[in-house]
Amino acid sequence: MWQPLTQVSKSMQRTDEEMTGMLAGARELEEMTRGGKVNSSALKGELLLETRRNQHYTLKLMSTPANPNTLVITAKGGGYMPIVRHVKQFDVSTIKPNVLEYIVTMESGKIFVGVLTDNGGE
Repeated sequence: MWQPLTQVSKSMQRTDEEMTGMLAGARELEEMTRGGKVNSSALKGELLLETRRNQHYTLKLMSTPANPNTLVITAKGGGYMPIVRHVKQFDVSTIKPNVLEYIVTMESGKIFVGVLTDNGGE
């Protein structure tokens, strides 16, 4: 196979994986916070989530041998669920009370921005 075509195909797969992962992750976060609460953590780069069923989670960047550079949701009692891989940086800022902006910078340099509110992003 022609080498430049193979390289383009590989880079497009990573981009598609990133886009699909971020869209699915954003949808999951919106569902989790619908009817719940969102807060920024005192720790930089962490987002605290409380569901309508009073379950508590933290969204943060984590790196393990099995899941390097992965944005995950961790449960208060332990354990985690990967949201999207290949993340270089994760930042959270408060726009106004109970309205948070999160910025995910991918290893590829692509940047995804999302907003969460106590109304699940509405």
